[in-house]
Amino acid sequence: MAAEQIRLIEPCEQLADALIEYVEEFRRVGETFWQNEARRVREDVEGYLRERRDWSAGRNLPEGFVPETHYWLVRGGRILGVIRIRHRLTDKLRTRGGHIGYDIRPSERRKGYGTRMLAMALAEARRIGLDRVMVTCDRGNVASGRVILANGGVFESEGPDPETGEMVHRYWIELWG
Repeated sequence: MAAEQIRLIEPCEQLADALIEYVEEFRRVGETFWQNEARRVREDVEGYLRERRDWSAGRNLPEGFVPETHYWLVRGGRILGVIRIRHRLTDKLRTRGGHIGYDIRPSERRKGYGTRMLAMALAEARRIGLDRVMVTCDRGNVASGRVILANGGVFESEGPDPETGEMVHRYWIELWG
């Protein structure tokens, strides 16, 4: 039997239950990354998805936010990872966050999905008009650093996050052609 195709798709209602399952996995393993959004996803997944479409179009953005397009890395009906492309940088995003942020569900890590997902997202970043992107990660997140380097990331700098004091690595990726 052939392996199911891995695709990068925009969030959709058809996979709303899969998103709830994705968010719940982070909670079950004690990771707090999705903590702020998890309740919203569980209680109003349709509203959450509508908000993501609005943000992609630059509508109804919270103060200080920029347009941001979300994509899901999926295999069959399972969400393996989530990646966000911010259409431009603010001073805050230049310090931490960059143009692209991503996460892979805990049970699917160390399988190369982060590297594949970022590569696919770089094509989408070109499509929305970016010619280079900044990607950041915490200094201690060695896996994320490897994902960025594997996709052509060039280390720019290291500095503290003004809010948390954690050291953040900043990389640039040139988007050719």
